[in-house]
Amino acid sequence: MNITKPYATSKLVWMCLAMWVCAASHAHDPASHTPNAQPAGRRDASQQGIPSRHLQITLVDHATGEPIAGLVRFSDSQGNHIKPPRRFSRATGISESSFGEAAYSHFDSWNVMEGEATFIVPQFELIIEAFSGLEYHMANTIIDKESLSLDLRLTRFYDRANQTAGNVHLHIQKMDHEEAKDYATTIARADDVDIVFISYLERTGADEHYTSNRFTRTDLRDMFDASGVVFGWGEEYRHNFPRQEGYGHVMLLDLDELILPASLGPDIMRTENDHGTLRPGIMNAREQDATILWCHNRRGHED
Repeated sequence: MNITKPYATSKLVWMCLAMWVCAASHAHDPASHTPNAQPAGRRDASQQGIPSRHLQITLVDHATGEPIAGLVRFSDSQGNHIKPPRRFSRATGISESSFGEAAYSHFDSWNVMEGEATFIVPQFELIIEAFSGLEYHMANTIIDKESLSLDLRLTRFYDRANQTAGNVHLHIQKMDHEEAKDYATTIARADDVDIVFISYLERTGADEHYTSNRFTRTDLRDMFDASGVVFGWGEEYRHNFPRQEGYGHVMLLDLDELILPASLGPDIMRTENDHGTLRPGIMNAREQDATILWCHNRRGHED
């Protein structure tokens, strides 16, 4: 059963989540997102000598009164971000070395939550900020050191109505199978997207770590049942010359069958020549009634 075809229409609006979605989806290295040294401007909530409390937070849509998923951040009175023990930070999957300490620290300051969550935080006055997706104003408040629960109401500034927000390009690597499914569903809800395309990719020497390459249609249905977010088949179809983009890079969405090989060219596949362009794969995708998105290569022009 193909559950994604209704979304492959001209009404589909892809909201650009930039690094919030795409960067976090490419790599997960537990050692990389738990730095040995705590960055400046951060305080560990488990730091010895600081009394802690269990703080229950519920994010609520102001208009409907319904709980919603989103991101929440804690700071002390000096503006230092508090890092509580958490299931996922929004930096999960982001390499500090790729973006630098300051950017990584910013991503890592946000905690993923699904409507209601309990955090262990220090027992002093806290500044709390929260938002959901790209359609809500950021809410913020200050709570005293005695507070144990908080309902934080978020107000929409835009309602996408019958439009659909999605992420067309998700790889997950260096996670086990169940952790990868949990990550994909939880992050998608927090980012308030309706559909996510798992992106199959071949890259010699690296794709063996791509857990998402091994997702099945059953996995995708399970992820939909768990989250309400539609997960569809996608493929990153590309050609790389050595140290160049090569003939280009397209995303193929809602495929019935993968188009293999998914990558061409000596830089990405370690072959000895640059044989093959993207056109045959694109034509195959059209025959499958798939959606084709041109991505990047020399500002959109093939060599």
